[in-house]
Amino acid sequence: MSQNRLLFAILGLVAIIAVLHFFATYYGLYWTVRWFDTPMHFLGGMMVALFVSWVGMRAGMLARMTSGKRRFFLIIGATAIVGVLWELFELSISLRQEPGYLFDTLQDLLFDIVGGAIGYYAIYFSVLKIKSRAI
Repeated sequence: MSQNRLLFAILGLVAIIAVLHFFATYYGLYWTVRWFDTPMHFLGGMMVALFVSWVGMRAGMLARMTSGKRRFFLIIGATAIVGVLWELFELSISLRQEPGYLFDTLQDLLFDIVGGAIGYYAIYFSVLKIKSRAI
C-alpha cells in the first residue's frame, strides 16, 4: 500500500464515519441504540492509527524506527491520546452525566485502542513489513 493509497483509505474511513454520524445524529441512534457508538469508536481509532502512520511515513519517521514495538506504541499512544481528548470533548458538551458514564468511557477508549491496533497491523502487514525487508 503506497502513501497515496493509504491516504485514500483514510479519506474513505472519514467518509464512512461521516455518513454513519450523519444518520446517527439525524435518527438519534446514539441515544436509542446503546451500542451504536462502539463501532464508531473502533472506526475512529482505526482512522487515527492510519493517519498517524501516514504522517509518520511522509515525515520518514516510521522508516527510521527499527523497532516494531516502538512504532506500535507510538501509533497506539497517539490513538489513545486522541481517544482521551474525544472523551473530554464529550464530557464538556454533555449536559449531565448518565449512570454508567465511567464504564461507557472506558469501553469507548478500549474500542479506540482496538481500532488503532487493527489499523496498525493493517499498515504493518501491507507497508512497514515490506519496507523493513527491503532495508
